[in-house]
Amino acid sequence: MARNFYLFIILFLLVQSFGFAQEHPFSNEVVIDTYGSETMPFARGEVRKIQTTLPEFPVRYSDRYFPFLDKITDIVARWDKLNPPQGFRATFHKLLDVTYDEEIYEYPGDDPLPHRVSELRIIFEPYYVGDKGEPDVAEIGISASASLRINHLYIVAGSPIIADIHSCPLKTADFYGFPIYETTNGEVTIIYKKQAPLFIPVTQEEYLNAHISFWENEIANNKTEQKIPENKMSVRETVDSEKTERQTALEKAYQEMLKYDKKAAEDLKKTMMEVESQLASRMESDPDAAYSKNDLLENGNEIATQTIKALKAELAALSPEQRKKQAHYDAGAREYYNNHSGLVPFEEAKPRINCDPLIRINKNTVDANNPEPQLMVIRWRVLFSSAKSHLSPRFFDDDEKRYRANRGDIGIAELYKQKEIWNNIFGLIVE
Repeated sequence: MARNFYLFIILFLLVQSFGFAQEHPFSNEVVIDTYGSETMPFARGEVRKIQTTLPEFPVRYSDRYFPFLDKITDIVARWDKLNPPQGFRATFHKLLDVTYDEEIYEYPGDDPLPHRVSELRIIFEPYYVGDKGEPDVAEIGISASASLRINHLYIVAGSPIIADIHSCPLKTADFYGFPIYETTNGEVTIIYKKQAPLFIPVTQEEYLNAHISFWENEIANNKTEQKIPENKMSVRETVDSEKTERQTALEKAYQEMLKYDKKAAEDLKKTMMEVESQLASRMESDPDAAYSKNDLLENGNEIATQTIKALKAELAALSPEQRKKQAHYDAGAREYYNNHSGLVPFEEAKPRINCDPLIRINKNTVDANNPEPQLMVIRWRVLFSSAKSHLSPRFFDDDEKRYRANRGDIGIAELYKQKEIWNNIFGLIVE
């Protein structure tokens, strides 16, 4: 009797295990989703591995940076949900690029610390009914994904306020022991193990000086542009000088079209002549046409000069102690405190309530010449998200009807929950 009971329990567990691993048999059954699309959520999927390298990267760079991405791919590819996937195509896409501080330097070669960065995109594309009735992914790239960028410093804090100064990212949650931050460019998960801080506080003096330098550079750039001869011409003079070029282009197009359709050619010529007449009339009547680009640049210089004067006055009004305090920013501070910087006085700052503390990214945390994984930044994206999710699967609710047929979203949401997979990946990041 006891033996039969234990046998029943074993059989029950086996059935349950099978049911969990395979909730629905593979088939090309068509399911109409909430948006009226013909999906194939039970089709047998495939796993692809591809890579993209730019011509400027010698093979040796791929040999140095891609093996780590291969290790991540191997860890994720062993997941039972990918052997094989159901209802979606899984792609592991390896990429290599160079990043630099674009807010300060115009070209990568100008930055003394450009970084070679690698990226692994894990992409799940749901199947729809193809042209011949077979499972196929959408041509426009409908997918859910996880982007794992390695050693990419310049995406950890979102868009800057000025130069290389950012609002400090707000920690909102944890992902298996590592922080999830909300930035001005959305949510990121940061895997970083070194002792050196990733973010360095910016003082009020540093922030104001950065603002002043920005406007001084604007004036210098404008003065360089003012030396270009064409910029001295008014809009009216520029339009008149280009009239012959426009007429030549029209005549060429007209003669070419005459070979095929005389009426269409005549219509084109008539339309272009009307446009030319309207343009000439506007140049005569519009007072702004009398201004040159140099006039606009000079006006910009005047505004910048007044702004610099105001910023220097703000700086001069700070005591030595106040200058060393961390800067706090809010766009509304310009009006509320009648300043040009957006600084909230340190004594009145209530971080995350009426302002954001300002920081710089610590550029010394990642060795630009070391291909070892020192930093990982993860961005998630689900195809259909509720308002609160910010495209992250951590809020994903697969009980909602509109998600059920989208196996790409469901797959990424399930991958997000695989603690063992992520702990194995995070174990590869160096300390």
